[in-house]
Amino acid sequence: MRQTYTNTGFGSPKSRAGRRVVPLTPGIVRELRRHRLGAPSNEHGLVFASSVGTPIDPRNLVTAWHRTLRAAGVRMLAFHSLRHTAVSLMIAHEGLNPKQLSSVIGHASIQLTYDTYGHLMPDAFEGFGTRLDALSDRPSGDASRAAWGHGGVTGSDLANPA
Repeated sequence: MRQTYTNTGFGSPKSRAGRRVVPLTPGIVRELRRHRLGAPSNEHGLVFASSVGTPIDPRNLVTAWHRTLRAAGVRMLAFHSLRHTAVSLMIAHEGLNPKQLSSVIGHASIQLTYDTYGHLMPDAFEGFGTRLDALSDRPSGDASRAAWGHGGVTGSDLANPA
């Protein structure tokens, strides 16, 4: 993403991290190309433009969004909710690590991503013991391996050894 558009016109993203490549799936690229073929040509090369080829005024976009929600019988949501939904779906995909996510969504720091979306991220310690133990040479029958393999050792496990 090289530029943004607001009520005041074209400008740079809010931060250096905002200037980025946004990865798209082949299916999305195909749909964007198909949409662009049917859209009016415009001097800015926009994929989404007004009916006369100018940038879509953000206020008009929000108005159309609310009209669409009402017609669908869906509760009113801010347009920005689409971004949060997309990020939530990306988090649900296990193959995307937090650093990749932070870069894709244009956060200046991974801390901002954790602060905003950390509550949605899987427990980092789930299965940690099993993964850690796999790095060691201990035999599979080791009692500590069995304890760690079930998600970790608790204080009661240490106080009451089996």
